[in-house]
Amino acid sequence: MTQLNTYDIQRPTGICAASGRALEPGEDYVAVLVDPPEEERRAALIEGDPPIEKTKDANGELPLLRVDIASEAWDAGFRPPHLFGYWRTVVPEPHEKKKLLVGNAAIQELMLNLADAEEDRQLAFRYVLALILLRKKLLRHDKIDRREDPDGDGPVQDWWLFTPKVDIEKGHFGKWNEEMQFEVLDPHIDATQVQSVTEQLGQVLELDL
Repeated sequence: MTQLNTYDIQRPTGICAASGRALEPGEDYVAVLVDPPEEERRAALIEGDPPIEKTKDANGELPLLRVDIASEAWDAGFRPPHLFGYWRTVVPEPHEKKKLLVGNAAIQELMLNLADAEEDRQLAFRYVLALILLRKKLLRHDKIDRREDPDGDGPVQDWWLFTPKVDIEKGHFGKWNEEMQFEVLDPHIDATQVQSVTEQLGQVLELDL
């Protein structure tokens, strides 16, 4: 893997992309990241705020876009095109104390929802999210399983086996969920790239790193 892009993610829209209605305070909804072709992304950003020239990353790439979908629409099967990843969350109440844009439970859900990812960007995204949770002691790293590339023409793959907490909201004091182990592919990005993506994620998702 070579170059990584900045993940410049928009703030919540407050509007259901399926129905066009406003999402109400206290309502459950699904926050979705989409990765459309450049032409569609550029058109969406031109119509939005901030202006498009302020949303490019250091490599001149355009950012992922975010759409919000009411839970009933999502559960009924609505999916936006070019879906990248998603997590469930709740519309804050008016004047509610500001919280992190994406909390620990949402980070874990977003990471788990990328389990079938095949694209380099998604694999790197998932790997760094796992490292963030590992550093917070919300994941336990059990071992690394080395495997031959299934297509037979790539490098040996390193799969990290993790065990999560039973209840991530309890922080690192909670018990480990031995029945929910999962694997994350190491995309073999170097320490500088990991640090760069971690800092970008901390900024755009307002993570408590």
